[in-house]
Amino acid sequence: MKVKEIKKLHFATVLVITTFVILPSAAWANLIVDGGFNTPDFNATAWTSCSLGISWTQEVEKTEGTHGLGQINDRIWQDFEAIPETTYLIQAYCKTAADFPMFRETRLGVDWFDINNDIIGSNCDRVVGPIPYWIHRSLIDTTPLNTVKGRLWIETMGGGTAYWDDVSVTVVPEPSTILLVTIGLVGFFGLRRRLKK
Repeated sequence: MKVKEIKKLHFATVLVITTFVILPSAAWANLIVDGGFNTPDFNATAWTSCSLGISWTQEVEKTEGTHGLGQINDRIWQDFEAIPETTYLIQAYCKTAADFPMFRETRLGVDWFDINNDIIGSNCDRVVGPIPYWIHRSLIDTTPLNTVKGRLWIETMGGGTAYWDDVSVTVVPEPSTILLVTIGLVGFFGLRRRLKK
């Protein structure tokens, strides 16, 4: 191989690594700290609790840690940096216990804040009634124009226990990012084909 061809191959390798490793990992990085509730001491985590009931972290089948939201109007939340006019995917797993005959609902939601710490947007997903097995919950929301931070929150309304695990907030890649990946692919395979000739 000539030096020129080696340089082209090196450039193509860097392009592929950037396209398939760096860009996707930046786009799909979880913005929530300890979303799996793997820290035994809940007070030592990045989560904030506003409990009128009982809030605890324990293992309940799903993965190493699971967060239980106790009896009445319990809420936990975590703030994260948000970008204006960006689409976010919020996901988690949930199950509810049939430990209260009138279990009402548990919610996974997000609030968007401006620079004055005022809520300028909100969205939530509800789970109603006892569900004794793990279900996947998700919502997609786009931040308003003046957003500076987001607040992911989980709460119970009424009585009963809800368990949550594997909570994540990720940025949904824009069409321009997907276009960049496609151009990188075409460039890589085009260059590879030229080098073979």
